[in-house]
Amino acid sequence: MVKLETERLIIRRFESGDWVRLREIALAYESSGLAIYDHGPWPVVPAEYEKIVKHWSEGDNCVAVQLKDQPGLIGFISRGKESEKEYELGYNFHPDSRGRGYAFEACQAVLCHLFNDLGAERVKAGTAEANTRSRNLLEKLGFRFLKESTVSFRKDLEGNPIEFTGLDFELTRDEWRGLQGSQSGSTGE
Repeated sequence: MVKLETERLIIRRFESGDWVRLREIALAYESSGLAIYDHGPWPVVPAEYEKIVKHWSEGDNCVAVQLKDQPGLIGFISRGKESEKEYELGYNFHPDSRGRGYAFEACQAVLCHLFNDLGAERVKAGTAEANTRSRNLLEKLGFRFLKESTVSFRKDLEGNPIEFTGLDFELTRDEWRGLQGSQSGSTGE
């Protein structure tokens, strides 16, 4: 993964010291009402985060997002490779960093890298219907709604699946180029 920079952000590989802030992000997420709609739960033990960061630092599937003028993570983006030309996008940002456009800016840079540098033909993403913040972000990025389905990633205290309505989205390279052209006033070529 090449290091990406935007006006305000650096998007890079994870580094060993990132585990502390990753744990803060994960624990904040776990305490939110949205965690039940996602894979998990995140671990509690600090040593587990050191292992996660070590693993993520050795690959390109998860990238760290930080502000240019401050050390430490504000979030991360996953960009799993589904096939040679297809990726899946995911993201999680610390609650203190939300509402400032950082997730949009970072995801836009990662999408640009996927489509323009890695030759992706399509990027998929999913979110819970209840996660309006995530839905709005995907729509703002240009993702197109595909379908909804009943999904379960976790179980309740009695061991029963926690079911929810999941929404699937997609963005193709042609759609991305069209968006870039309309935003810059050019043809997007």
